[in-house]
Amino acid sequence: MNRHRRAFTLVEMLVVIAIIGLIAALVVPQIMNRMDEARIKTTKMQMRELENAVDMFKMDNGFYPARMEDLVTQPANIKKWPRDGYLKDVPKDGWGNDFEYVMPGARQSYELRSFGADGRPGGEDENADITNYRTSAP
Repeated sequence: MNRHRRAFTLVEMLVVIAIIGLIAALVVPQIMNRMDEARIKTTKMQMRELENAVDMFKMDNGFYPARMEDLVTQPANIKKWPRDGYLKDVPKDGWGNDFEYVMPGARQSYELRSFGADGRPGGEDENADITNYRTSAP
């Protein structure tokens, strides 16, 4: 009895691996762009949440918090404090980094900033700073 075995040849395997590599080369950059966009949108939403909490603190107390942690834990000099505080915790930006809070700010009463993907001032695309103020006129 002569049994024929059917198996993949080395050439066939290399062709399949090459095709998978080409598909990955086309798809992966698109997925990464979407992830960067999602992190930027998340950062902007977190920043709006911080702005709302800072503004509520100001409305309740007549001055801005000295630091973001004052939105989570009641400072000693604060008399009006919501039962659950202004925030449950201080959010991070879309890359897991801390926001920078400057009070008083150089451009407005207070400034919030995320340094983007690289965590450093400046940059372009996903590395660009995200702020709660305009850096230039439209």
